[in-house]
Amino acid sequence: YFKMYSDWTAYPFASYYTAFGYDGSSSYAYCRGSLYVSPTTNIILDLNGFKLDRALDENGGAEYTVIRVDGDLKIIDGSDGVDETGAFKKGTGVITGGYSTDLRYGSGVMIWRKSASAGATCTIEGGTVTGNKGAPGVTVYSNSKLNLGGSVAVYNNVTADGSAQSNIDLQSEEMKIGIVSELLNSEPKMGVTRLGGGQLTEGYGANGNKLNADTFFVSEDKNYGVVNDTTEAGESEAFLLSYDSATSWEYAIRMSLKYGGKPYVCKLYHNWSADLHSSFPARSARGERHSRSQRLHDRPRTCGRERHQQGRHGRIRVLSHGRFADHRHRNQSGRYAQIHGQDHGRLEQHRGHRLRNGFHRKSFDLRRGDYRQQGQ
Repeated sequence: YFKMYSDWTAYPFASYYTAFGYDGSSSYAYCRGSLYVSPTTNIILDLNGFKLDRALDENGGAEYTVIRVDGDLKIIDGSDGVDETGAFKKGTGVITGGYSTDLRYGSGVMIWRKSASAGATCTIEGGTVTGNKGAPGVTVYSNSKLNLGGSVAVYNNVTADGSAQSNIDLQSEEMKIGIVSELLNSEPKMGVTRLGGGQLTEGYGANGNKLNADTFFVSEDKNYGVVNDTTEAGESEAFLLSYDSATSWEYAIRMSLKYGGKPYVCKLYHNWSADLHSSFPARSARGERHSRSQRLHDRPRTCGRERHQQGRHGRIRVLSHGRFADHRHRNQSGRYAQIHGQDHGRLEQHRGHRLRNGFHRKSFDLRRGDYRQQGQ
């Protein structure tokens, strides 16, 4: 148990610009100038209303965070209390001044790991993580865990140029934030980023939270929003909802495949209409629509593997998530056939020349499958 009795500001240090302590012979306590919770350490940090400041205003570096957690850490703020009316009054403890230039390593609190197979744990039930920049204010790596509750606040941590909020980053698409007690502080909301939709919290409703989750959380990825929903067990939790139905569908497919075909819900929250797409219905290399008989002839025979179409300018090989290994089919005029439907694949060879990243004097859009004429 470590309780602060005054503000603690890192002092100037040549190797890391600033440091709370020297990490040479005392590597169990400090790392690159930050406070360090080693893999075998379990610490309770009481900010007690004071400021923990790394003081990196202009210069930063990889892992130049305020606190690095490789073990177990709990952060509280003993200055939390109530006002004269009996209402909750948030304390004044602050974690600030970090500047990490590597986005994997949080600028305020970096929750790393105990080992390659075991994660670290950080529980924050008090204090404010704010005024850090570069990497997100709090990052949670791979198998590690972030728990939140009480008066915790995470806001106004920003990118290196200060142009965008960057607060909590969950670095696994299935990672959930543990809610260990009732959340008491709703303004400002805590911004969260995670690559993937689905359940965001665990323990939210079970630990006394009755307000909608978007009272406390907001997605910093514009493609997602925070909503309340219930799990299969009937528990109230926060979920990340993608505003893009295709993103939600692809995520559900990916999770079901990952777990051997286990059912995974893809829930639609609005009507979903197919968009116009350049490859469907099929068009010739000059952009003319095929006849109905031609479209029937061009109907794909496989999914995810090579298939063939007969276009106006020669035979066409079409792949999805595959590799286009050889493209030598000419018609009598000597022009090359257009490629339709290339999706996440790779064009390996064109007229005997190996391509790099799908480009060889012509533009090739791997995402949409467009193959433009020379000079475009």
